[in-house]
Amino acid sequence: GTQFKFSTLNAIGPAGYVRVYAEAKISERNTLRFLYAPLQVSGTGTLPTPTFFENANFAAGVPTKGTYKFNNYRATWRYTLKNSERWKIQAGAGVLVRDAKIELQQGTLRVADPDLGLVPIAAFTAQYNFTKRAHFVFDFEGLGAKQGRALDGAAKLTYDISPRVHFGVGYRLLDGGANVQSVYN
Repeated sequence: GTQFKFSTLNAIGPAGYVRVYAEAKISERNTLRFLYAPLQVSGTGTLPTPTFFENANFAAGVPTKGTYKFNNYRATWRYTLKNSERWKIQAGAGVLVRDAKIELQQGTLRVADPDLGLVPIAAFTAQYNFTKRAHFVFDFEGLGAKQGRALDGAAKLTYDISPRVHFGVGYRLLDGGANVQSVYN
């Protein structure tokens, strides 16, 4: 297909997003974590040049709606290596389910390139406890290979509102890509 910038369709990103974690401690040292992180961005603009996408031709200068979806679901198992008054360190593995789609629409012409896939990931968490309720957390899930990578790392400060609810602020880096002939990114 023809390379194009998705931002030309005025799809420059969401104002916010939702990311929900749930953890289940299944034994003293074993924890299961589940993540639900939907992301969908859409907008309407014009393509600067004729664009060939998924066996269809889209005209330049015509209102074109673009939709980018990258929903992310994960399940990870973590083993607690250390759990002291100051430190909690966990390592483990899991699976990421990627539910992605790029779609273009001009009038009645609507073409989508969906992608559903499973990616194995490694997991690591290091938590330093300032107090019983305030923590610094480094959290990483991801893996890389010659075919591509999926990386999700965060450094954050968290505060326990209650024993089951936590609030946090920090910096998160999401990165991924594929190095295969059928995909360009």
